[in-house]
Amino acid sequence: MNEILSSEEIEALSEAVFDGKVEAEGLADPSAQKIVAEFDLTDRKTLPSRMVGLEIINNRFVRKFRAALSTMLRKVVDIDIISNNHLNFADLSKSIPVPSWINLLQIDPLPGSPFIAFDTNLSMSVIDYLCGGRGETLKEVKKEEFGAIEQHLMTKVTREAVSCLEEVWQIILSVNIYPGEIEFDSRYITSVSHDEMFVVTYFSTKIEGTTGVLTLALPYTTLEPIKQKLTSTVSHDEPKINYSWLNSLKEYTQQIYVNITAELGKRTLTVRDLLNMKIGDTILLDQYIGDELNIYVEGTPKFKGYPGSLKGNNALKIPSTPFPINTEGTINGRKNYPKSKNSKA
Repeated sequence: MNEILSSEEIEALSEAVFDGKVEAEGLADPSAQKIVAEFDLTDRKTLPSRMVGLEIINNRFVRKFRAALSTMLRKVVDIDIISNNHLNFADLSKSIPVPSWINLLQIDPLPGSPFIAFDTNLSMSVIDYLCGGRGETLKEVKKEEFGAIEQHLMTKVTREAVSCLEEVWQIILSVNIYPGEIEFDSRYITSVSHDEMFVVTYFSTKIEGTTGVLTLALPYTTLEPIKQKLTSTVSHDEPKINYSWLNSLKEYTQQIYVNITAELGKRTLTVRDLLNMKIGDTILLDQYIGDELNIYVEGTPKFKGYPGSLKGNNALKIPSTPFPINTEGTINGRKNYPKSKNSKA
């Protein structure tokens, strides 16, 4: 039987299918269709929604930068945290108006491209105050970037903010923060992808009658290496000195007994000389009778003094000048004496 249909047979079969005389075989039953599950195979890092360490950093940054900006502008500045969100870069860019002062940062030794952004109202107000104005801003800013003088002024403000930020980060990790490239439109930031996730903190900044928003954006790639420290519930407050305990420790330390040793001199001998020694032999040392002696406290050289006697007892007279010793532990260019019987007489 010929399995290939002719053109007339194909046309007749098509008409029969459309008229409903023949059921079309091979049509999938909708109820029998397989459900397709979607999988995202990209590597997306996740962070906890609440990080105690980062909250401490932000709160301390608010206090320090408020004081620094108030001193710089000679105005009353009030800074509060509006919110802390987890956003991708595409959504983050929509919240930053144009033009804004956006300064990319480098947090050494952490990776990533964090940045700090002053929105239009805040940056224009700060510039106006620094130029002697009243902080007035235009309702509509038509320009898309800052001029040379405006950039110079905002660079000074940004350096102050970065300095405060670097200082408060020390409670979590010893870092160095450096200001990087400047952008006026977040869409032109090419060092991050649109789907990269950020932890974004918005700060409401009020300078007398003007209000603006300061944005601090930290990418997941920057926070991931120190996630454990940021989520720790251990208090990161600065240690407070207990002076009463310190005084007690000082009094107790002064009552501790220590061993003091005076070195009369040194002499290097061979094993042969040592074996040939007899009772009554004299060992010639490398010091004269009138030379100063090296005085050790618990094996550590501290002073120089002279031998003598007091009320029938052997004694040492220690001058007011401390024992000269450098950072390498040498005495007058010589290494500290070894604790052995052959080297001490």
